[in-house]
Amino acid sequence: MEDSQIIQHIYKAVRQALIEKLGQQGYVVVEEKENDPLYNSRFVIWSDNRDLIRFTWDGKENMFLVEVSEDLPIRPLTAWSSLSLTPFEPYQHPDPGQYIFTTAEKIVNSLD
Repeated sequence: MEDSQIIQHIYKAVRQALIEKLGQQGYVVVEEKENDPLYNSRFVIWSDNRDLIRFTWDGKENMFLVEVSEDLPIRPLTAWSSLSLTPFEPYQHPDPGQYIFTTAEKIVNSLD
């Protein structure tokens, strides 16, 4: 499996799991971008009208990030605090499917 496919699988799995998890806590998706032509970066932001949570694939830095902010409303210079940084390291795991599962689970659990 190619790196881009692994990244896409992880991103989609985490996005869906967070939609469900955060939805139960009153969060809704308020912004999403998936079309960065240079690094293939993407993000999704949830809000409960008090806090913001952002999940990002940073293609330049090759890592997944979960960040939080109390800086509402969203604007280009919103200040974010990191909850988790997960580097993309598929070659340290021989089974791509297991790597996708464990990485997605680690990211989602960072919000516990």
